[in-house]
Amino acid sequence: MRFKVGKWTLDERQFCLLHGDRRVELTPTACRLLQLFISQSDKVVSITTIKEQVWNTEFTTDNLVYQTIRNLRLALEDTDEQAYIKTIPRFGYQLVAPIKQLPGTPDIPLGSRNSSLRFMATLFVAILAVLCAYLVWSYLSRSPADSNQQLIKIFHFDTGTKENGVHSDRIVQQIAKTLQVKDVVSISAVNLFAQLNQHGNGAKLVLRSIPEKNQMLTLVFVGSPARLSYIDLRSVSEFKESKTLSELASQLQQPVLSRGNSGIATLATSSQVLRALVSLSNSAKLAQARTSLQAEIDTQSLNEHQKRAKKAFVDNLLAFYRQEPLSDEHLLPGINFLLSRYHQSNYALLTASLYLAERGAPQIAFELIENLEQDLFITFIQGLMHLELDEAQRALKHFERVFNLAPEFEDNTFFYFMELIESGRNNELPTHRQMLLSSQYQSTASHYILLNYYIMQGQFEDAFSLLPDMKAALSCNDDLAGSLALLNTALGNIAQSEQWLLILSKINHRDWRIPWVVFSNYAFKHQLPAYPRWYSSYRTEVLGNDSLYEPLFLNVLAHFAAGDINSAQQNFALMQAASSAFSKNDTLDIASAVTHAQLEFENTQERIEFLTQFETVAQTLTEDETALPSLISALYFTLYNDFSRAEQALINSCTRSPAMCTSWHFLPSLKPIANTTKLKQAGLQAHSQLEFARQPLTALNKQLLPLCNKP
Repeated sequence: MRFKVGKWTLDERQFCLLHGDRRVELTPTACRLLQLFISQSDKVVSITTIKEQVWNTEFTTDNLVYQTIRNLRLALEDTDEQAYIKTIPRFGYQLVAPIKQLPGTPDIPLGSRNSSLRFMATLFVAILAVLCAYLVWSYLSRSPADSNQQLIKIFHFDTGTKENGVHSDRIVQQIAKTLQVKDVVSISAVNLFAQLNQHGNGAKLVLRSIPEKNQMLTLVFVGSPARLSYIDLRSVSEFKESKTLSELASQLQQPVLSRGNSGIATLATSSQVLRALVSLSNSAKLAQARTSLQAEIDTQSLNEHQKRAKKAFVDNLLAFYRQEPLSDEHLLPGINFLLSRYHQSNYALLTASLYLAERGAPQIAFELIENLEQDLFITFIQGLMHLELDEAQRALKHFERVFNLAPEFEDNTFFYFMELIESGRNNELPTHRQMLLSSQYQSTASHYILLNYYIMQGQFEDAFSLLPDMKAALSCNDDLAGSLALLNTALGNIAQSEQWLLILSKINHRDWRIPWVVFSNYAFKHQLPAYPRWYSSYRTEVLGNDSLYEPLFLNVLAHFAAGDINSAQQNFALMQAASSAFSKNDTLDIASAVTHAQLEFENTQERIEFLTQFETVAQTLTEDETALPSLISALYFTLYNDFSRAEQALINSCTRSPAMCTSWHFLPSLKPIANTTKLKQAGLQAHSQLEFARQPLTALNKQLLPLCNKP
């Protein structure tokens, strides 16, 4: 039996489709399904009819029907426009392609001419009609709530928070009522999929409030195991509109998902630019790199669908990296396109994960990709998700795994080095120096992490030699100017430090290093009371309405040094609402405790009792390339009357900032330990180091300043 369906010829005996020289094999089930559509081409064929006619039972699962239809569409090369098989929501499917019975084949219906068989067929159709009528009556007689209860379940992360004065669970109940779903299941973000998979293969609507943005995140999962098929994020107020609820209800119908090759995996594997976007953030090459990436997408994509898929992935990657402030209206259509057209692609889920993490749902984002079949890029993103969850050790393991296999993966190397420098394994960084210098990286971002390590360890000779070795790759950016400003400040070369500071201010006047360099230089010159005047101008001209914690804290210290307690009190009040520029949360907590103790407790015993609660945290502060964490630690232990630890903290600071080592006695709170024998000895060693470094540092500045003074 042969029929022409669109461009294809169906050979029913051979179970195949023919077009020119092409032959596409069909499974017997897919062939029977196509025969059914041909025989009822003027009708919408319900799922119930498909089950009975193709499988001869109504107990076949819906998922098997959907899968067979997907396979038939793939065989027919049916596109999203559904030129062959059209989905009629809530009713079924219809074959809409032109049908032509080829010569020499009998007309449809496909029965025998034997009259007894015709009678049996007529009787069967009559019985079937009665049965269908009964099923329709049975379906219509059920309440919508009962129907939805069987097909749809709603899950809610109950945070107990309020949106516009209304508890989020009350909003969820309103949504459930509108959608006529009786029960709402409370779940937690941990082990999300295990919880969803306990509730069958029906559609699952997951709701999570984001109170800080007054928004509601909605996720639709289908099948078992549950797979994400749709994401939306709207303000809570929009859920009062019927249009929003209608759109949400439409997504809860079992979607027809397509599958194909998005090409994203190939892009992530082959594109050097894509794997260096973070490293290029502070580089003038970033704009050029992004143009190159777009050209790569345009020329290496097989069709417009692949272009759209890759663009959606890159957009969400840039938003996650915070390189591009893209709106939900821009990002969500691309994500949902990926989830529907390429539902079996790991990169469709990876794209959704990036969006969820950036929008404040990192736990869901991580679980979405936790068990994906891993390639290097997916392993790298999993590491970033661990960072979002404050799981630094797990992140380090992921980055190390990728680095060992692909050190040329530039962004992974950057994060691997960043985590190494903050771990107890930071002494491993110098072992990668030769690899860095011989690499073909697009930027020098990872090189500067090694430079900062040398400064932190007081290995200034290694720092002096590293920069000339990488001169060919250097450009005048905030990494270069900021690192040289810090290096000159640490070694007391104030004039050159201020020259680099001027360059840095022109590149990025909000760079986090600027306040520390200014404070350190004033302290070294014995002019610390001048810092508040500088800060007042800096806040007015640069920060505006923003408040950064570290510059405010340094201002408090300068007011303490000048004996201006009232101004210190005023700045401390501002500190409580300020955001961090670069410090860890633990460092900020100890800095606040130190300030509060100095302002509120004149009685030593009361002060110690207050500070006791912070002792464990104070003992484990993470160091950085400045001496600020050591200074905060020394202040804490001095006020805590643990002078031995306070003394050791200041000695540690002398390692990374010999210049500041000569200036601690100007801070009143440090006077009990500023003149101990050990600190005097450390001060003498610091003076010697400043003298030793003067000549090579001057030569280094002379060699590198022309990079930023080009006409």
